[in-house]
Amino acid sequence: MLTAEEFGKTSGGERVALLRLTNARGTTAELLSYGCVLRALSLRLPSGAAQNLCAGYGTLEEYERGRSYMGAVIGRTAGRIAGA
Repeated sequence: MLTAEEFGKTSGGERVALLRLTNARGTTAELLSYGCVLRALSLRLPSGAAQNLCAGYGTLEEYERGRSYMGAVIGRTAGRIAGA
């Protein structure tokens, strides 16, 4: 199942969506339309509790001012293009 909601607006006024994918077993992935960010990846444990396996920020403002690329999806050429 796919659901979408507004996550916030960037400092430049651009809307950012939070897309949530959930399967029948309760595994959930949360993706942001801010670049390509994996915000959360949760697995359902045998006890029924959800365990998040991904580090991410709670707000869009934290992603904008953050010094790390938490949750960023990095392509195969990352760090290999001189002068980029």
